[in-house]
Order: sequence, then structure tokens, then C-alpha cells
Amino acid sequence: MKWRDIAERVEVDYRTCQKIYQRYRDSIKQASKDDQKDAPPTPSNRKRKGRPKLFSDQEKERLEQFVTRGRETRRIAYENVIQA
Repeated sequence: MKWRDIAERVEVDYRTCQKIYQRYRDSIKQASKDDQKDAPPTPSNRKRKGRPKLFSDQEKERLEQFVTRGRETRRIAYENVIQA
């Protein structure tokens, strides 16, 4: 069966099918190197590209609450926000 036939069946691009299969094959090779023959091979996802978030959602919320707390906190320099 060709990649294009598989892709048509599962309604994805054929290159996606190729990439998933390649990750699966790589996981089999890695499992055999690590002597994990009992565990089924599972393809791992790639690490995300790009810059990580500077603040989590909880930190953003705390920062917003601090800044909007009062007149003084709205006008405080950002260097002092870190210390507060």
C-alpha cells in the first residue's frame, strides 16, 4: 500500500503518514537499544519549537491583581514590581 492511499483513507496529508511511521520506527530502534523489548514502542512527539512563555496564566493573573490594586502599584517601576 502506498502512502497516498493510506493518507486518503485516514484523511491526512501523505507526508504526515510518513513522519508518523518514521517516528514509530525510530521508537522501535530506541527500545531495542534500551533493552525494553517487553514494553510496546510508542512514538514520542517532537519538542515544541519557539520561545517558552514568560509567565504562566496564574502568574499573569497575580501580576494583574497587583498592578490594579491601587494608585501606587499602577505607577510603580517594573524593577520594583519584581521585588514586591
